[in-house]
Amino acid sequence: MIVTELKDFEVYAPGDTNFVYLMVTLWDEGDTDTNGEILAEYEIKIYDAYANYKITKKEYNEILTIKQTRDCDDYLETLYEANTFEEAYVREYNDESGFSWFI
Repeated sequence: MIVTELKDFEVYAPGDTNFVYLMVTLWDEGDTDTNGEILAEYEIKIYDAYANYKITKKEYNEILTIKQTRDCDDYLETLYEANTFEEAYVREYNDESGFSWFI
């Protein structure tokens, strides 16, 4: 069974912009042939507020079924709504904009 987990994420601001990119990698920690393999990678553009975002790129492991890709999307949404990436977003956004409006 595939068990989708967060493998890694990175937040960066591309210069003088009012947005931050969030790169997220999900992988399989289950007991199937895909154990340890990357399942999906996402690029998310977060604007001036954590709730203001858009997924700009999705890449899936080619062996996944449509249902499994939806499961990855749902897992990413759960992580995002649980504010898993918010602290890193705020830190990067504040560093890039020169503000310190939120801790």
